[in-house]
Amino acid sequence: MNTSALGHHALLILLLQIAIMVGLARILGELARRAGWPSVVGELLCGILLGPTILGKLWPDANAWLFPGDPAQTALLTAVGRLGVLLLLLVTGLEIDLGLILRRGPRVLQVSLWGTLVPILCGLALGLSMPDYMLQNPAKRWLFALFLAVAMSISALAVLAKILFDIQSMQRELGQTMVAIAMTEDLVGWISLSAVVALAAGELATGPALQAIGGALLFLGLAFTAGRWLVDRLLTWTDDRVGGVSSQISAVIALAMLGAAATHALRLEPMLGALVAGILAGQSRRFQAETEHSLKLLVTAFLGPIFFASAGLKVDLLKVINPTVFGWGLVIFAMACFCKLAGVALGGWLAGFSGPERVAMGLGLNARGSMEIIVATVGLNLAILSVETYSILVLLAMSTCLFTPPLLRWAFQRIPLNKAEKDRLHMERHNSFWRGLRRVLVPLRGGPHAATMAQLVIWLNQVKSFDCTLLNIQTGSEQELQPTFAQLSLQLHANLRVAPTVKKTRSTHPVELILRESGRGYELMLLGASQDPGSLFNDLTDRILHDAPCPIAVVRGPMPKLEKILLPTAGTADSAVVELAAALSAASGASLTILHVLEIEDHEFEPRSLERLDKVADSLLQQQAEVAQRLCPDVQVRLTHAAQSDTAIVRIASEEGYDLVIMRGVLRRTLGRAFLGHRAERLLARTSCPVMVVCNT
Repeated sequence: MNTSALGHHALLILLLQIAIMVGLARILGELARRAGWPSVVGELLCGILLGPTILGKLWPDANAWLFPGDPAQTALLTAVGRLGVLLLLLVTGLEIDLGLILRRGPRVLQVSLWGTLVPILCGLALGLSMPDYMLQNPAKRWLFALFLAVAMSISALAVLAKILFDIQSMQRELGQTMVAIAMTEDLVGWISLSAVVALAAGELATGPALQAIGGALLFLGLAFTAGRWLVDRLLTWTDDRVGGVSSQISAVIALAMLGAAATHALRLEPMLGALVAGILAGQSRRFQAETEHSLKLLVTAFLGPIFFASAGLKVDLLKVINPTVFGWGLVIFAMACFCKLAGVALGGWLAGFSGPERVAMGLGLNARGSMEIIVATVGLNLAILSVETYSILVLLAMSTCLFTPPLLRWAFQRIPLNKAEKDRLHMERHNSFWRGLRRVLVPLRGGPHAATMAQLVIWLNQVKSFDCTLLNIQTGSEQELQPTFAQLSLQLHANLRVAPTVKKTRSTHPVELILRESGRGYELMLLGASQDPGSLFNDLTDRILHDAPCPIAVVRGPMPKLEKILLPTAGTADSAVVELAAALSAASGASLTILHVLEIEDHEFEPRSLERLDKVADSLLQQQAEVAQRLCPDVQVRLTHAAQSDTAIVRIASEEGYDLVIMRGVLRRTLGRAFLGHRAERLLARTSCPVMVVCNT
């Protein structure tokens, strides 16, 4: 048979393998999810069903045809599975809050130390005491004991991450701390494994071990210093030159592959490089939440199931039916679980974690999964492990994956959320506008309105660091405005956390340039606007409002001071206007009053009906206040009755001396112009103080 025929058949088998594994893994994963188990359980069971345990015994010819023993064919599926685990670690890195982990750094290291050291000592003791018939070569007992110690200390970072995703606990502080601990433990485990492999090859262990330690320190040191800056600049360049989520997905995947290649070249595990690449990309100011969402869909729906099903294919449960092997399997299983739980509990106690937190960490880090299978396979190939011991370690890995998810779900339910974590999770789950704010576009020419925009940007940047782009378009016809664009640019450079990007150009069509730039992935445009006679805004502002693809905050009127902010609200679910008002209040020190006006004519309602309306309105105000208090603790709410809400708002703003009214505009594109709704337009027409209108497109 010629080479092309072999290549054609190999590709056919690979395509069928992927189709069957993805389909069956997704079905079993969904069934597991409906039964209250994480989908990873069903995906692992898919591999067991298709492997030698079930299909190999019931229909051996079909198993041999679909999963032939040809090393080249096996390598194809292995490569796809490895790609899946690399992208899973990339998505895990995107979820990690690096600042949180750095704040908990000493505690993470302490738990990792004891969570690794105790299992290693127990593994050594167990390996030295096991009978000769459980060893591949009794003359190499010390080598066997060292390898068993490494196998018992390892955690499955990828499996832990998938379980945390499935039980919706990855965003919790403890979930991210557990990922950091697993990352540290696995790094130590892979370094230890390199030393044991060197011993098995008849070399000194100190050379490879020191080389692995040095490579890890070099990679991590470069990644979190120069690498952090380079990743941020790459994503910035991608947004500026290309823009869009698809280009950012390509850039992030390329970074993950480069990181994996770098760690692989240093004789480290490639997954470490992919994880670090995800952490760096997620910390970039330009990283978009939609990019993370798209990557997560790709991993959970396609590549993740292939990886976990592939891990299940290596399991043959029938090899542990022998009573002697089964007995020692129980001993190894009990010792491995107890030592991991005891080590993590000891480290957690010394690090100051609570009892429920220590239980959750011990249960989560006890998940071995595919990492244990990989380590066991290495030991079998190097003739360190016997077939019996290999089967026990594989069964240990699969068993911990099966019982860890429900136990971990139970453990997390016993850990209450503190207020800061509750607020953060609420903002994440409800797509908080403020949390997702990473890029702000500010078109500036000069003059008092531009000065107001510059001050607003400075205030907002005090509460949250974001990337600001100053767009200056010279038409050649405008007069010199004071302050000038150059003066405002210098002011922003001096007061923003990150120096703004300045884009200067000359054109007779400024609207087209502003609209083109606003389509490059900005979350907010700040726009200063003057008022033309007979209109709410000038023609340029109206055209931008009509066609801009990103949310816009338009401020009409110069604002020399900011001491009192009024936020009229109708109780809508849109949090952008509330969060912007709260951020301005927190940064400027201005008071914030959330006002709701019930439009009620005199004697229109019975007292009991009016009381019910007041309760509903008060509930709406409290919900808005809770959103605002996550950024600004001092928030006042106010409920009043009036025949016309806009008349009451104008009167209160004028009589009580408010410096800024912030309101939500419901943008409607009619008759070629932007229409903000009758209430908003009446307020804009009649309010004398500066007004900010926040419009979500």
